[in-house]
Amino acid sequence: ALLLTIIGSETYGLLRNILFPDKPSTKTFEALTKTLKLHLNPKPIVIAERYKFYERNQKESESLSEYIANLRKLTEHCQFGPFLNDALRDKFVCGMRSQISRRKLLAEHNLTLDKAIDISSAIEEANKQAKIIYKDEVKVQENDEKVFQTSSYQKRDEIQRKYTPQQRRYCYRCNDPN
Repeated sequence: ALLLTIIGSETYGLLRNILFPDKPSTKTFEALTKTLKLHLNPKPIVIAERYKFYERNQKESESLSEYIANLRKLTEHCQFGPFLNDALRDKFVCGMRSQISRRKLLAEHNLTLDKAIDISSAIEEANKQAKIIYKDEVKVQENDEKVFQTSSYQKRDEIQRKYTPQQRRYCYRCNDPN
């Protein structure tokens, strides 16, 4: 009786519809809770859960540690049993974004899940550090290239202005004066 008063009118209506033609007040506490659990938390379908697992790839904004944590969560209802670590390793390697890490992992003999995570995490961290270190160098190179391109175009234009259209040299392939 206490359960039926606490669950609220919406849940009581649901329970009454599930048990129809019987009334909820005629059932035991165990029977009512079992009925609600089966209806609100149905047993997952293994093939559907595995499909979700195998379709999952690393997202653009997702780190490798977040990716493996999400993969582990998806295996909750997959019933892989002793094959769990192998399935996680295989999907981890196949679903990661980094082609460099994938090539490195595919070249490893006797690759385990822990070893795959260690190697790919090290590569990810090295890439992050390299971006930080070379960030300033790339900016300097880009600025140098812009200055070089601007100056070479300016020189070319100055040379072309010196000559009249009859004196200009034209490309022997495309006949362009530049």
